[in-house]
Amino acid sequence: MPAFNKFNIFNLALACGRHNLSPTNLFGPTLRLSFTNTLPPLTATSVSELNCLVETNIGNTYVDITGMGHSAGDPAGVVRLKLADKTLTATGAGFGGFRYIVLWNEDGNHWSNQNWDLIGYWDYGSTITLKAGESITIDFDDVNGVLKID
Repeated sequence: MPAFNKFNIFNLALACGRHNLSPTNLFGPTLRLSFTNTLPPLTATSVSELNCLVETNIGNTYVDITGMGHSAGDPAGVVRLKLADKTLTATGAGFGGFRYIVLWNEDGNHWSNQNWDLIGYWDYGSTITLKAGESITIDFDDVNGVLKID
């Protein structure tokens, strides 16, 4: 998996209670992936600011994430966000091209008019286009997790 790039707004949004990433959160979280071929600016605050693909050939403009958890056995005060790997298979005319996969929290924008929903993105280094029947597996590091909060 390519390196994860955290959006600047994420730490502030987390500190202000905008992201409840607990897997036992009664109201979520609803983490999603969106795809773009345009470099997301780290200063962006909402997925609506990004030029994400609108494709029905993988479900819609985003993909839901499941199997969320936190690490156990880390030093005191360290938490790692861990997600289940996701395999996407293109249908119909295929899907793409995209280079960046954006992780965002749909629940992050429900509490006010501010859209502090962005968490981060991965840069795959070059444009990816999937033909019908081709797949990509998004491997969310089982050991280190997507991100570390310490």
